[in-house]
Amino acid sequence: MLDYILLSPTKNEANYIEQTLRSVCAQTILPKRWLILNDGSTDRTPAIIQEYADKHAWIELITLTNFRPDLTSTGGRSGAVLNYARELIQAEAVDFVVKIDSDVAFAPSFFEQVFTAFQQEKSLGLASGHLVQDGIPEKISDWSGVRGATRIYRKACFDAVGPYHTIRGEDEIDTYMARMKGWQTRTLPIHFDHLKPEGVRHHSLVNHYDTGVFKARIPYRFDFFLLTLFKYAFTKPFFIGSLVQLAAYIKIRWIQLDRPFAQDLTHYVQQGQRLKMKSALGRN
Repeated sequence: MLDYILLSPTKNEANYIEQTLRSVCAQTILPKRWLILNDGSTDRTPAIIQEYADKHAWIELITLTNFRPDLTSTGGRSGAVLNYARELIQAEAVDFVVKIDSDVAFAPSFFEQVFTAFQQEKSLGLASGHLVQDGIPEKISDWSGVRGATRIYRKACFDAVGPYHTIRGEDEIDTYMARMKGWQTRTLPIHFDHLKPEGVRHHSLVNHYDTGVFKARIPYRFDFFLLTLFKYAFTKPFFIGSLVQLAAYIKIRWIQLDRPFAQDLTHYVQQGQRLKMKSALGRN
């Protein structure tokens, strides 16, 4: 029998978290533990969680008080909360560690199907489900990517990757780290519903700015970065979003010279981007 632990940072998700709780409680394979870390909610989120924790001993509500006031960005705080949870489960002997957001829902067989995929591919270290928003599955061109809302780690991969970076884009960096350690990563064709549109905490231009900052910090190859801007140029707010990303990239990479990541990670990411561009251009 496979054992897994769920980790869920949460804040002010009263409109969605009960659907997540119901989905997990209905699974054909239940988790050994589910640590739900309440990071200063001001709505009914803790009360809703406690109702389920009172009925299921494996659900644990952990209340964080005045936690890391130095971290204000969503990404940085999420990584720090998950690192706190990591310390609480270090001694656990489980097969998988799973991070799920508090605004997702999925079928009762979701984790059973996921674990079957892992058993069939022994090199698979990190995977996610296939996101569905408003009944429409996300269009995916690169199935080696891993969605942040449901992240399933083989325990050996979880241990090898180590703590999250406390910076925006921590999920993407974690995926790169897993590949650097020799693990395969994958989006599996197993659907989950994302109940809340992504990025709703901030205005879209703020999200574009933060994206430019993240890509400059790695840093992305500049030619590859410019190609990524075309994806945003024809979606709202159209060219403005791309220009905001470009301004953030230039500021962080060449003016502030912000380099928080190790050189081997930068080299790995840039090498992958070079290969993607060669493949797209049909070069050997």
